[in-house]
Amino acid sequence: MTGDQGPKDRFSEQLKLSGFAEYNQRRIASGRVLICGAGPVAQVVALNMLNVGLGSIKVISTELARLNNLASILAPSQSEGDNSLTFELITEYPLGGGSRPEELLRECQIVVDGLSGWREKLELSDMCMQYRKPLVHAGGGGLRYQLFTMVPGRSACLRCLLSMVDMEDFTHTRKEEGSLYAMDSLVGSYLALEVVKLVGKVGASQGNELFKIDGLSGEMEVLRGLDRNEDCPDCGNLRAGL
Repeated sequence: MTGDQGPKDRFSEQLKLSGFAEYNQRRIASGRVLICGAGPVAQVVALNMLNVGLGSIKVISTELARLNNLASILAPSQSEGDNSLTFELITEYPLGGGSRPEELLRECQIVVDGLSGWREKLELSDMCMQYRKPLVHAGGGGLRYQLFTMVPGRSACLRCLLSMVDMEDFTHTRKEEGSLYAMDSLVGSYLALEVVKLVGKVGASQGNELFKIDGLSGEMEVLRGLDRNEDCPDCGNLRAGL
């Protein structure tokens, strides 16, 4: 990729895809994503967002070292890309007090869950329901992950999801298992694809389906029909629509 490429040349391969037109690319170019967390999976998502041409990318995390690492990874791609794209790294607790996190949620179109703790993940789910923002979620770690796209008014919130399916083995941080970039890359790329589909109106988002991936055994399980819970004060009272 060279610095003198125009946006149309840069994304020419994307525009060759079936069902992917200039209209979709324009939507992506004006898209706004908020990535919560700056770990390996979140870094993969951010790099994919930059390379696909998403207009505004913001990453929020308390982990300054990881934000600095992310900045060093993304700087070459950003300098060679479209100058209309904006990228911002924010050192702040994503869900703490103050107006800044809420302001970020109101401004974005899609939220990506790259957080490690389940308490923070559930708080993020609550806030996304409150502001009606789709949440592209990854849970687990090591070689075992769950992937879920929460669409307010269409799918269950994360709190209801936990009660709907057997997820005890996924609700641990699993920091002790370490990290394998091949797995982090797979999970991050899946999350990025979901963002592209939601923002660009390309294909169908998973919406109310849960993917479980075991990288060690190679097994994948898909649980479908995880619709909103009408008895839930968060997801039950909303109607579908983005």
